[in-house]
Amino acid sequence: MHESIYGVRYMDKKSYEERAAELVRIITEKRTDLDATVTEDLEKLLEIASEQNDDEMCGYAYYHLAEAYFFHDLGTDKTRRYLLEGIQYQELSGNRTLVARSYNLLATIVCLGDNMMLAMDNYMTALSYCDENDHSTNIYGIILSNISRVYIKLNDKTTAMEYLKRAIPYIEDYREDAMYERNIRTCYILLANLHLAINGDLHEAHKCIRHMIDVIEPENGFRDFEKDICFIALEIRMLHMEGREEKYQEKIGLLLDQIRENTVIIDELEDIYEICKMLLEFDELDALSEIGAIVYRVMQDIPISSVRLRFVELQIEFLRKKGDHQLADKFCGCYFDISREKQKSDTIEYLFAVNVRRSIEELKKKQDSMKKENDRLIRQAEVDELTGLPNRYSLNRISDDLFEKACREHRSLAVEIFDIDCFKQFNDTFGHQAGDRCLKKVSEVVMQFCRKHDHIYAARYGGDEFILMYLGRNDMEVQDLAEDLRNRISDLNMANPNASDAPIVSISQGIRNSVPREGNKLWDYMYTADSALYQVKQTQRGGIRILHNASLSEDMVSVEKFAKAK
Repeated sequence: MHESIYGVRYMDKKSYEERAAELVRIITEKRTDLDATVTEDLEKLLEIASEQNDDEMCGYAYYHLAEAYFFHDLGTDKTRRYLLEGIQYQELSGNRTLVARSYNLLATIVCLGDNMMLAMDNYMTALSYCDENDHSTNIYGIILSNISRVYIKLNDKTTAMEYLKRAIPYIEDYREDAMYERNIRTCYILLANLHLAINGDLHEAHKCIRHMIDVIEPENGFRDFEKDICFIALEIRMLHMEGREEKYQEKIGLLLDQIRENTVIIDELEDIYEICKMLLEFDELDALSEIGAIVYRVMQDIPISSVRLRFVELQIEFLRKKGDHQLADKFCGCYFDISREKQKSDTIEYLFAVNVRRSIEELKKKQDSMKKENDRLIRQAEVDELTGLPNRYSLNRISDDLFEKACREHRSLAVEIFDIDCFKQFNDTFGHQAGDRCLKKVSEVVMQFCRKHDHIYAARYGGDEFILMYLGRNDMEVQDLAEDLRNRISDLNMANPNASDAPIVSISQGIRNSVPREGNKLWDYMYTADSALYQVKQTQRGGIRILHNASLSEDMVSVEKFAKAK
């Protein structure tokens, strides 16, 4: 690590990778334990990732900062800002899984605000970044389980159960998640509650609990179940249905102990609200009053007006059930004030959603522009500018693959060199611009020829020389194809009047065809093909000669022809 002239510390690549890996390990541990100090490590990671221009790690740090701020009630504004920043880095680095997680968290925040339409829009956007067949991550299942909660809020419990059942296999299969046990507990507790709510099925609810224990494994997770307020609430509901009064009261006491002893975080408010509704339904007004006092203190720091609105509504029902109508009416006035706040917060939510979409659209436009420029540079590097055919650099890459394939599969590979007969005279007669047009027309014929036949590859080698490669053809097939190409070029009928033996533009072709041995490369074959082309030029232009190697006297194949061009 060194000090820059601006006073900013920077690292070499190896030091950075080691430091980043160590921070990710610490972050994973703290995330598992819901340790609020994880934000300090994430800010360190973001700082060094930014210095190294590591888009992927910046996207990772921003997402987990947003998640930490959300879980630990550190401010929804910063949570949203981190999500927006993170999505842009995640898009740049192509991390679709993290983009999906970001939209999922954004939807969860919106869902707390009861903007169900906007929440569903974000959840569906998150799903669009997922592969339904991919079980190497749990994000598809996490999103489905959250959509299930939306349907519960909309009082469509049957559809909620369908989504939850689809979600569970993805969450079960991915044990690498730091919150694996928490996620499994959440899913099976929710599923058990749905069985109870839809048809009062205690048997299925008990099955859910047993299966949850089997999946997590008792030695790892069962000792923590009695501390989970959602699990305790599920037990209370089941004991109430079974009429087991003594055990039922014992569990209510345990529930109160857990809520008293632990700090309530924003992510638990939805669950506590459902617990309070259950206690109100069961006429457990003393327990509800105590929980209400705890929640009231927490509510002073919660900026989400819809959450406060739900609890005020519950408070009004509680007071009316107690017979305190005067205080209930007072809370109705409070309800009205918070409703007006909610209208403002809804506007902010929609405005933020619009800004997210606009930022992503602008980013995609930049990415499209960058991609077009990269494609242009790649094409410029690998494609001959004049003819549009691959150039010699591209040819080297293609030939390596073909030689390896032909050698491995013991198949013939033919390499042809052809040039345009008397091309110098053509240029001298008509000028270089006409010569360029001639090269373009010949190249167009070559491209059409390659499109017509499989496993034929062509490139411009330079000047008026072109290379073709034929995979898996015997000598007769190569000869017929070479004649077809020669005839197509002759059919252009481009006059070359000052060339005595080539009155129209024609080509001469030298070819080597054989099965490559290990170690053979393009230049081995080109040497032989060039020798064959030289012989054609010395004997009669417009001809075709195929050799098996560079020995001209002994290895000339019997099918060689010296037919004149048309």
